[in-house]
Amino acid sequence: NNGAPELLVTNGHISDLGRPGVPNRMRPQVLQRDARGRWNELASAEVGGYFEGEYLGRALLTLDADRDGLNDSLITHLYDPIALLMNRSTDAGASIRLELKGTRSTRDAIGATISMNVGARTIRHQLTAGDGYMCTNERRVIIGTGRYTEVTDVTITWPSGDVESLGTLATQNDYLVVEGEGKAVTQPRPIRGVSSAP
Repeated sequence: NNGAPELLVTNGHISDLGRPGVPNRMRPQVLQRDARGRWNELASAEVGGYFEGEYLGRALLTLDADRDGLNDSLITHLYDPIALLMNRSTDAGASIRLELKGTRSTRDAIGATISMNVGARTIRHQLTAGDGYMCTNERRVIIGTGRYTEVTDVTITWPSGDVESLGTLATQNDYLVVEGEGKAVTQPRPIRGVSSAP
């Protein structure tokens, strides 16, 4: 949530070729984009023990499994159990989370584009489906905003072609946006580290 995008990659060869120098199992990778726009791989030990292992990675999806405002990940493997990677970043920064519901568009609003200003930067995010091998990301959009406590000029372009302006929204909130209503309704977010389940 510091505002710098990361790229998470699961790796693993499609088949064991048995050739020297061509590994079958491979390490997953986390890359972070710097201010110059270059991607740099983070050291495995820096991001967690899982990234020091080698796997036959297949599906990868993102979600906020514990509803703490941080993106978590789930990775499936060939021959190994599923890995649910919980994001335990400290001082990660603020975030804003949006759930979109279409009315004129399809209910899940797949293809909707969200645009907002975070400080001097404009961030755009598209709600997609079929994000990985036989899987899809959670239908909530989580955008890290770093030290900013609000985002401005929030605009939704719906798949129907309708465009709605939501103005300025406070970070550290979850919002439900229903197509055609022209507003974002605040949803309760559980206290960090405390489950809302009974």
